[in-house]
Amino acid sequence: MALHYPLFPAGDPSADYTARKEAADKAMLQYIYAHISYPTEAREAEREGIVAIKFAVDASGKPGEPAVARGIHPALDAEALRVVQTMLRDHPSWTPAREDGSPIDYNYVLPIRFKLEPTE
Repeated sequence: MALHYPLFPAGDPSADYTARKEAADKAMLQYIYAHISYPTEAREAEREGIVAIKFAVDASGKPGEPAVARGIHPALDAEALRVVQTMLRDHPSWTPAREDGSPIDYNYVLPIRFKLEPTE
């Protein structure tokens, strides 16, 4: 049973799955970290870690409404959710997951890391 995960819209659609997945993952992370902000409240509290955001991608490639699957701080959770909502609005058509060649619905969990940079 071969499973191909849903792909963020990026890369060469004629490339093999591995190359498309690598390009899609890289583009998605670039989008997230270009649009995310570290909330002042969380920075002042010196909170960092990974927020997990979940959303479904249906068999037609349409992503559903995201939600926090695992949070670490209210401000970080809200910022991670905001940036994923923006990403899904800006990129509403994904390559759907496939199992044995057929498109399927898939529940996606996206980890977003917040890490404080050391100050000198």
